[in-house]
Amino acid sequence: RKDANRVFYRVSDARTLRLISMMQEVFCPFN
Repeated sequence: RKDANRVFYRVSDARTLRLISMMQEVFCPFN
């Protein structure tokens, strides 16, 4: 069970990082 939770959190972290990168591209297009 712990392994499943670990994978779930890893996926959520990757999704969050992708969202943050998209936000940075939108608000800071020159970066």
